[in-house]
Amino acid sequence: MTSEVSPKYVFSETDLQEEAHRFQEEAHEQQWRFTLFKKQ
Repeated sequence: MTSEVSPKYVFSETDLQEEAHRFQEEAHEQQWRFTLFKKQ
């Protein structure tokens, strides 16, 4: 990455972790719904 581009992509680590956590929870919920759906 060039130093020119960098500023646009500055995320604090906590922000990234929160985003990843939210994404994980969402995926988990989707999987759970899918499992329930298959059981019926």
